[in-house]
Amino acid sequence: MAAMADLSNSTAKHSEKQAVEAVIRANYNAFTTRVTDDNAEYAANGVTIWDVFEPELIIGIEARKAFQRRDIDQSVARGALTFDVTIQFITLHGHIAISRHHVDFNYEPPNAVSGHVRVTQVLQKFGGQWKIIHTQEGMVPTGVPEIEQ
Repeated sequence: MAAMADLSNSTAKHSEKQAVEAVIRANYNAFTTRVTDDNAEYAANGVTIWDVFEPELIIGIEARKAFQRRDIDQSVARGALTFDVTIQFITLHGHIAISRHHVDFNYEPPNAVSGHVRVTQVLQKFGGQWKIIHTQEGMVPTGVPEIEQ
């Protein structure tokens, strides 16, 4: 019986991790289609974001909407965007999930730029639905800078 309970628990955890990953991927996919999350489908009202290109902490759903509009405007001005999200791992802590993943992005001309970003996202389950409550992004470092003697 204990083996059956472990299997059931393992299956439930796997299902929850898949649900978390689905929210993360849907959030990124919405950006590529230039759609803002005005209905807060993916993010909680009190969401916070440390974006890779923004100097200030973005706090709350209204600030997130304004940020998304700025981000989409700059994206359109850059050129066609492709990206790949690689989930490293997701951990579950009751109604909280933490995802660590990489995003490789590439904008084509006229304003080409590419990068490799490390992302940690914290999600919380509200009424059966996972929503992003915090995002932390940072460019992957290329190593320790050289020390000149």
